[in-house]
Amino acid sequence: MRGTTLLLVPLLLAAGACNDSNSPAGDAGDEDVLNDEGDEDGPPVPGFEADPEPAGAALYASVDMTDPAAPVATIWAARLGPTFGIALHVGFDGALLAAHDPATAPCIGPDAGGEALYLAAAKTGDVILGAVRRGPAAGEVEIGDPVVVATIPLTAIVPGTTRIDLLDAQVRRADGSFVPTGEAGGTLTTGGTP
Repeated sequence: MRGTTLLLVPLLLAAGACNDSNSPAGDAGDEDVLNDEGDEDGPPVPGFEADPEPAGAALYASVDMTDPAAPVATIWAARLGPTFGIALHVGFDGALLAAHDPATAPCIGPDAGGEALYLAAAKTGDVILGAVRRGPAAGEVEIGDPVVVATIPLTAIVPGTTRIDLLDAQVRRADGSFVPTGEAGGTLTTGGTP
C-alpha cells in the first residue's frame, strides 16, 4: 500500500497543479491547453526528413515532395569506387504508401550493347533494385560523385508517417568482394498541406 501511495501522490499533485484556480491564466489557460492539444491532432505536415548522409561509400535516399500525395523517392550512390554491381531493397509502410513504376538509372553503364543489366520491381512495402555489369569482360565503373541509382514514384494511400529505409544493400567489385557501405533513408510524412 505504501508503494501505491508514493506513486499516487505525485500524480495527484500534478493533477491539482493543472486545475489550480490561482494560476495566472485561470480558466482561459485551461482552454489554451486544450486548443494546443487539438492542434497537435491536426493533419500531418507533409515532408521528408533525411537521415544524415554517411561518410565514405554510401547509398542514400531523397524525396521530392512537390506533390505531397505523389512524392518521388530517388536513391543515390556516392563514393563507391570501382563498382561491378549494386543491389538493395527500399522498405516503407505499405499501408501508407504504394510504389509504382520504379525505374533504374544507368548508374553503372548503359543497358544497350551488353554493358549492364538493371532490375526494379515494386511490391507492397518494398522496392527491389539491382544493377550489374554483364560479366567480367564488361569491367567495373568508377562511382565517385553522387549518381542516381533509381527513382521511385510513390502514391500516398492515407496520410501518415513512415520510414523510407535502404535494406540489405550490397555493392560488389568484379572480383566478387563486397564494398562496405553506409545507408541512409529518412522519415516521410504525407497528407495535410505543405
